[in-house]
Amino acid sequence: MTDKTLDASQVRLWLEGQKEADRRSRRERVQWLLSLTPEQALALYLALWETCGRARDTEDVEGILVRQRLRVDTDYIRSWLQAFRDVVVGHDPLDLFEQALQRTQRRLEESHAGA
Repeated sequence: MTDKTLDASQVRLWLEGQKEADRRSRRERVQWLLSLTPEQALALYLALWETCGRARDTEDVEGILVRQRLRVDTDYIRSWLQAFRDVVVGHDPLDLFEQALQRTQRRLEESHAGA
């Protein structure tokens, strides 16, 4: 086995490069996500829901619906989700949307009743 020593300055330089690449990638993702309409963002979340194992996706989808006060183009979202059905494995994004929509409707109705 060859004895290789690590040069701390090279490691630091490499790590800084990795951090900068990560920051740049995050900035680009955020800019792209911010360019999406609420309907496109919902369709994307629903298509990726559970695929990435993010429990928070449910809250994110319902949060968008609440913030928009359900004023989203549901036909547009459904058409996107219908297209995603063929490529998404492990769940039905359209079914998840319908469930999130129903939960959000109940939540908004309850908040109006309690107000």
